[in-house]
Amino acid sequence: VSEVEIVAKKIEEVEKANGWEEGTINIIVAIESVKGLYNVREIAQGPRVVAIALGAEDYRADLRTGKHKPAHELLFARQTILHAAREAGIRVLDTVFSDVKDPQGFREEVEFIKALGYDGKSCIHPSQIKIIHEVFTPDEKEIAHSVKVLNSYAEALRNNKGVIAVDGKMIDGPIVVRAQRVVDKARAAGIKVELEEGAEIDVK
Repeated sequence: VSEVEIVAKKIEEVEKANGWEEGTINIIVAIESVKGLYNVREIAQGPRVVAIALGAEDYRADLRTGKHKPAHELLFARQTILHAAREAGIRVLDTVFSDVKDPQGFREEVEFIKALGYDGKSCIHPSQIKIIHEVFTPDEKEIAHSVKVLNSYAEALRNNKGVIAVDGKMIDGPIVVRAQRVVDKARAAGIKVELEEGAEIDVK
């Protein structure tokens, strides 16, 4: 029995004792050691786990290394955790950035982990929240392109077209999925995005 399963069982007992609906409480786990990293696939697929994060300082200590710019020592862990999260169908969050007096460095790190494929980043100071939102919220150009992709794809399906292009570039399944995720992310940020009827697709 894994530690995640033990915790999940305790949570179930708490829910029952308080008359709460089963599944009310979820788990966000943090990988902070080499042992945790090498068990990350099992951990990510544990009961009630909805997100997984990297705890860099403890992980660095376990590696017997320090903090560097750029953080090459974290790349393997970041990518391994990301892949485990995607396999499990859960969200993935990056570690905190401890230097609150370096907003530019923080922004660069947020942009980097977004490019890797992360869903968000942990923060230790309120001033960091605005930057995270700015980086992860799709801009107008990205939203407009995604809407165009989804609408064009829906039209192609209606007309039984096997090949479609948007702005001179061929569009296939993965690009359509990415476009829907951009729309979903924009809506989650409070941005109103409208699509033509039948243009929505279901993505996880």
